[in-house]
Amino acid sequence: ADLAHTDCMRAVEVGTRLVEKYPRCTAFQYWVGVAHRADGENLISAGNTFDAMASYDQAMLRFREVLRVEPEWGHHVLRDLRGTSAARERILAISGRSDEAQVARRQTEDYAGMLAKALENSR
Repeated sequence: ADLAHTDCMRAVEVGTRLVEKYPRCTAFQYWVGVAHRADGENLISAGNTFDAMASYDQAMLRFREVLRVEPEWGHHVLRDLRGTSAARERILAISGRSDEAQVARRQTEDYAGMLAKALENSR
């Protein structure tokens, strides 16, 4: 939980600076909102919050918007997604919910793959 809190606070801090720098970029406001909502919850809740916040299509549109104005931040978003998702999968597996863990893993791989492709195409 402390690690999740640290990650969320870092995302809020970085995201808040970017909101100030690019006030018209709604994607940064979106990611800061996700981090705020995830903070203080366990990793499963943080993952569920992230999933509930956006469909893949909506998230991809926002991610592409992020890449247009601040390409480096895309790497942080992708790394944080993979880290949080991996922790969530472990928790699901440990708690005997291996079917859910496998679904979560596939969703994460699909989503991370799309984000990585968008990141690559932005170069």
